[in-house]
Amino acid sequence: MVQDTRELYIADSVSSSIRALDLKTRGSRLLAGVDPIFPDNLFKFGDHDGIGPEALLQHLLGVCFGQDIQVYIVDSYNHKEEHLGFDEKDSSQEELKEE
Repeated sequence: MVQDTRELYIADSVSSSIRALDLKTRGSRLLAGVDPIFPDNLFKFGDHDGIGPEALLQHLLGVCFGQDIQVYIVDSYNHKEEHLGFDEKDSSQEELKEE
């Protein structure tokens, strides 16, 4: 959880996506991977860097927010750690990159 933004980051292993849950509004937004709202996306996974739904992951097992304003992701089937960066001033998302 990020104290300033009141968001909880969630690794969804079924849809291979990372979501941010806003603890104030109780809404969520997609950070990386496919959106599980669309049933066909449950079978859309892979290994591709990108922003938001352009990034493909496969069976995520963990997520952690670092002091360096990065969200670290354990991408188990792709056998790697990846990270999502954010601009410190406006919390805009940067590209998902392999660690």
